[in-house]
Amino acid sequence: NGMMALFNKISNYEASWVHTGSSIMENGDTSLLAVEEYECSLRTCADNDIMLWTMDLFGGLACVDDDAGCVLNGENVRRGMLVVGTAHDK
Repeated sequence: NGMMALFNKISNYEASWVHTGSSIMENGDTSLLAVEEYECSLRTCADNDIMLWTMDLFGGLACVDDDAGCVLNGENVRRGMLVVGTAHDK
């Protein structure tokens, strides 16, 4: 599913209470999002309050269209994305 792929590419924050992605993109890469609504399901979000959590990751997210067709839906309970820092050398 699209949310699982997105989560695995960019959610790199590591802590004992947080789920972490399994194939984090390289610094400087861009993750291209398909037009869809991205929602949490089993282990596709960092935790109960945050969908995607990145730390010291430098890169981009882009939707395949320019018409706001890629939506992070936190369902009124989750922050879409928490970004802490960028790559150490950027």
